[in-house]
Amino acid sequence: MITKRDEEILKFINFFGKTYTKVLEKTFFPSFSAAENRVANLKKQDIISFWNTNLVSPRRAIVLSESTKNYFERHLDIKVKKTKIHLSTIEHNIIEQITFFWLQKIGEVKRTVVFNDSKDLKIHFLTLYFTPFKYVFTLSEKSVHSDNNASYLSRPKLVI
Repeated sequence: MITKRDEEILKFINFFGKTYTKVLEKTFFPSFSAAENRVANLKKQDIISFWNTNLVSPRRAIVLSESTKNYFERHLDIKVKKTKIHLSTIEHNIIEQITFFWLQKIGEVKRTVVFNDSKDLKIHFLTLYFTPFKYVFTLSEKSVHSDNNASYLSRPKLVI
């Protein structure tokens, strides 16, 4: 059986393309074991699927199953986001998802990516805006070199 919380989780997974049990623990559930148990139950029902990250932690990403993707597109008319997993940005994704979840509880959140593109260097600024107080939260600044090696230039910061 699917609960309202499960529906929220599935929409959350679709918004980002994937999530992690660590994120669900800090957003939808009171503990890691509660998140893990519900994820196992959703997997048993073929509602979600796992992608192996080949890392010690997190070992797997949680994605929508093919049947859930089809249901979203055919019956709910929700466009399913294509899933991309880059091992170098998993920790970044975890921080982004937890931050996004809690900021949306206090206001509207707009997710934007602004980048400066040159032939040797691309700088990406992922910024979450939330409107009640017009704050800007810069989640990370990531430099991607022409050889596709990424490095982070700064830690998350809040700009008022």
